[in-house]
Amino acid sequence: MRRKKWTAGIMAGVMIACVLVGCGQKEQEEIPPPASVGTPETEEKTEASGTTVTDEGIISGKLTINLWDNEYAGQAAIEAFQKAYPDVEVTLNLTPFLDYQSKLFTSLAGGETMDVFFMRENETYQTYIEKGLCMPLDDMIENNQFDMSVYENYADQIKYKGKVYSMPYRTGGYHLYYNKDLFDAAGVPYPDGTYTWDEFRDVARKLTSGDGADKVHGLYMMGWPWMQLFQAMQEGVTIVDDDYNIDLDCDEVRRSLEWYYGTCVEDGSQITPAEATATNASITPLFVAGKTAMILAGDYMAGNLKNNMKDGNIAFEWGMTHVPCNEGVEYSTQSIVTKACINAKAQNPELAFLFLSFLSGEEGQNAVAAAGSKPALVTEEIKKTFKDNIEVYSDEQIDLYFENVKVFTEPLNLAAPYASTILTEEFSLYMTQNGQDLETTINNCVTRLQEEIDQLDLD
Repeated sequence: MRRKKWTAGIMAGVMIACVLVGCGQKEQEEIPPPASVGTPETEEKTEASGTTVTDEGIISGKLTINLWDNEYAGQAAIEAFQKAYPDVEVTLNLTPFLDYQSKLFTSLAGGETMDVFFMRENETYQTYIEKGLCMPLDDMIENNQFDMSVYENYADQIKYKGKVYSMPYRTGGYHLYYNKDLFDAAGVPYPDGTYTWDEFRDVARKLTSGDGADKVHGLYMMGWPWMQLFQAMQEGVTIVDDDYNIDLDCDEVRRSLEWYYGTCVEDGSQITPAEATATNASITPLFVAGKTAMILAGDYMAGNLKNNMKDGNIAFEWGMTHVPCNEGVEYSTQSIVTKACINAKAQNPELAFLFLSFLSGEEGQNAVAAAGSKPALVTEEIKKTFKDNIEVYSDEQIDLYFENVKVFTEPLNLAAPYASTILTEEFSLYMTQNGQDLETTINNCVTRLQEEIDQLDLD
């Protein structure tokens, strides 16, 4: 095998120590090097941080990456990195999805010497930065002449106070996925992408059947507060904006919560957030097992469906279309960019940036597409990679997957973690039979969130 060489005297490689799959090696084309690794200006720093560069331009060193266990696109990108660069030893620490963010914070705060970590909960991003856990990347981006202009649409999601603290990795809006067999059995026409929210609820009611272990729910949207407020956010509700104004005491929020309550408690067409927590319910297994007829799911569902169909776990025909949207409201869907950061205490920041530049460059983004996720960088070549590898999507579904539509995000400011916790707690009290009333729920959310905002250092 011919090792990849860099014109500035660089070569890097990866051997993953803790990945679930092994990887072969193949010949690669030469690509420009990051200027901050192994150049004369940084050679001393590079050696001090544990990276060595031979006269032949080969990099060796150690790199530690933290990721959650079912993030297959991330693992695919790391595998591609391994194939491209076989001389750097990488330890990949995989943590269960539900435990990842809390364990990550504890590890970072405790000084664990990881180099790269992926952000799963975007509402905590600015908090991590404020606590000094993320390394600013601007100097490395400039020194490496990495073109960030292709990611201009995500600038507000990766920057904080004018500085870049992460690199975009994947993105993708939510879509409505549905089980055609369950629709056929109920004699209900397939969704055509024009559902209003009330029509969506009505169809879910018709598709709900059975009891106990034989229960099939008409829909599942997960119990996150951002999902319970999906309808309100489509209509412009921000929850808490970047000027820290609370946007909850409004008719849009009331309608959205009443709708979600109706599906869970009145209709029984989806499980309540409390039930989901108690049973550790996850959207993909419920859909794959035929236990729910419709789901709202993000970009990750393409890869999940691909893997489950490959393994023979899906015994029904399925379809995909737009999420519901009320008449008179501009169509939009929830979307957010998933990103990777460098630990502020990274032992090997140069190698860490080498990985991030690969991850967000064309090679890494092609690997993300091949794994079935929507990469942050979209080119015709990358779309072709997605189409050639995903297989389970029709041409029409691929066009839908990559269409350019208006999107909205959950709050991403310093109040976001508090909003997530408070809304989760208060909404769960409301989303039960004879639970907390709606007005008390909203008032409690506003009062508690304002108390937390008042304690923030916003200077």
